[in-house]
Amino acid sequence: MYLPFTAGGTFCLSFYYHMFGFHVGVLDVFVLEDGKEEIILWRMAGQKGRDWLFAEVVLNLHTNDKVCLNKDT
Repeated sequence: MYLPFTAGGTFCLSFYYHMFGFHVGVLDVFVLEDGKEEIILWRMAGQKGRDWLFAEVVLNLHTNDKVCLNKDT
């Protein structure tokens, strides 16, 4: 999932995540700068229980950066 931004600046991305089950992998939030360089801003790995958990990530973005959410199992 990609979230494109048309303006630079400081933003706060807040979301809930659920990581429960035998085959839970890694959930990453990263920024794709100029369509090339991936910079991981937040990472969670492994099983975290049955509850939905809350996370916030501060984003310092440039124009046309893309924020990406990626779950690898």
